[in-house]
Amino acid sequence: MAFCGSCLHIACVLIPFCASFPFGYVDDKVVEVVGVAGREASLPCHLSPAMGIPRDDEPLLVLWFREGFPTPLLSADARRGRGLPRAQIWKDDAWDVSFSFDPPALLLGDVRPEHAGTYVCRVDFRQAQTVNRMVRLVVVVPPSQPVIKDRMGKTYNGTATFARGDVAYLLCETRGGRPRPQLSWWRDDDLLHSSPTEETSSGDIVVSRLRIGPLTRADLLTKVTCKAQNNNVSEPLS
Repeated sequence: MAFCGSCLHIACVLIPFCASFPFGYVDDKVVEVVGVAGREASLPCHLSPAMGIPRDDEPLLVLWFREGFPTPLLSADARRGRGLPRAQIWKDDAWDVSFSFDPPALLLGDVRPEHAGTYVCRVDFRQAQTVNRMVRLVVVVPPSQPVIKDRMGKTYNGTATFARGDVAYLLCETRGGRPRPQLSWWRDDDLLHSSPTEETSSGDIVVSRLRIGPLTRADLLTKVTCKAQNNNVSEPLS
């Protein structure tokens, strides 16, 4: 029976003090974005005017705020008539942020758990009323790479040897992660089962157990993998 790895084989612009939130129309639809800790998150901002206003208007100023903070994190200023693709960009140096025009979004680098919360994109137009759109950032923290152990707690280092007729008792363990990860067992490319997990007394360790056997010749060189996942954005760890 083989095991692999944890298997068994993210210019200066003057911002006037009146550039605040809320001001103008507030879109009550909140977009939710899931970001992974340590990676970049893209917070979208729809640049069209509010419903009922002609769509041939032009955005002149885009301001990004974090809810509860009076000053913007970033601004894209096209009031000199050059259009948003050539807008002057200003950003708060305390934040690792940048502006994407296509698609329009705030790019938040090196996401951390404390970045979770609501962000506001304020768009000022040449003619139309100012529009504020909200994005809620949910930050997930991936778990550690899972390890496979025997029933005595010894970690397998890639290959395990058993005799014909033996029963293999395997334990998969991962640490950390928010929300709590789910562990699943795979035999080659086939899902064996996604078993109920248990938390140890330390609170940050999640384990899952698997029993295989009695083993036959057909089990020779079988690859057994344990995967840990707690989100739909990043690939499962194995």
